[in-house]
Amino acid sequence: ISMVLYNVFIFFFTKSPSYFYYVFYVIFFGLFLGGRKGLTQKYFFTDNVWLSNSGLLFFGAMLSIFLCLFTIEYLNLKKTTKWIHRFLLGGIVLGLIIAVFSFFTPYKATVKLFLPYTLLIAVIVPIAGAYSMAKGYRPAKYFVFAYFFMIIGAVISNLTMSDVLPIYPLFKEAIIIGGSLELILLSMGLADRFNYQQEQAFIKEKTLTGQLESMKNELEEKVIERTQELTKI
Repeated sequence: ISMVLYNVFIFFFTKSPSYFYYVFYVIFFGLFLGGRKGLTQKYFFTDNVWLSNSGLLFFGAMLSIFLCLFTIEYLNLKKTTKWIHRFLLGGIVLGLIIAVFSFFTPYKATVKLFLPYTLLIAVIVPIAGAYSMAKGYRPAKYFVFAYFFMIIGAVISNLTMSDVLPIYPLFKEAIIIGGSLELILLSMGLADRFNYQQEQAFIKEKTLTGQLESMKNELEEKVIERTQELTKI
């Protein structure tokens, strides 16, 4: 909740869409994780059969939608990497379809679409981050490390639930720990992204000022030369 409130405040201060998408990503991440642990049903929506089944698919789909939107905005994919941008736009459309299906189609039918969809998003998002980092986009490093911790946490939790790893409390809650680290790193990344944009704007302004100064000096030299020519005449 504190993470949501903090980034809501930053959003109203900066008006940056990245913070808007991040806030809803955190909200649906919390609802999905809470639903998976049975907390939302226990404390908020008791005796709600839909929430215990298809509701999780709805939260998961909305989580993926805002993850795609956040990734596009945070990594500036529309301008830098159009093929990944188009792919994630398709992911948003598919996520909306799954969210709608969760209300009207049986759980077994929707989950068959939901599982490969989330797997696909889980693969393409880190690839987008790694690609942007390789191209020298500084804020992408926070993005990559954030999802690294998230994926590691999810893998450990799933292996524990499958009895591959011993049932230690640390392993059972690995997805929560990984998710918490992810949210913290993404929040740090948003701050770095804002500073990075400010730095790039300053560099562009400085370059433009230098170019204008150079043009001014050239113009003054030409005026002096022309004045001297006219004086000789």
